[in-house]
Amino acid sequence: MPIHIQKHARLAPEKGDGYRLLVTRYWLRGLKRDAISLWLKELAPSKALLAEYKEIGDNVQWRVKYREEMKDQQEAIDDLARRHFKGQTLTLLCACHSPVNCHRTILAELIEVATVLINDRA
Repeated sequence: MPIHIQKHARLAPEKGDGYRLLVTRYWLRGLKRDAISLWLKELAPSKALLAEYKEIGDNVQWRVKYREEMKDQQEAIDDLARRHFKGQTLTLLCACHSPVNCHRTILAELIEVATVLINDRA
């Protein structure tokens, strides 16, 4: 099943969303709790990295730093990879309007890599 990264967190849930994960550091004002399955703020960039993003924007260094931070979150990423491996659709939600310059893109890649490793072990 796919990992969706195109949706803004405030868009209404749709049938094909599957497991809706909010991956923002801060809760979004106006977002209803029943619109998401789980809030995983630890999979968002740290406060310091968010501040850096505001200064420099998306670049290679920033992406490397986010990947480095996610090494400490491998257990959560592996949990999502197991869901993905079992066929569950995941929808990663954020306040960014474009997934192109959003950590969701990197996070989806990390989940895909972890899924491949789980598949290799199976």
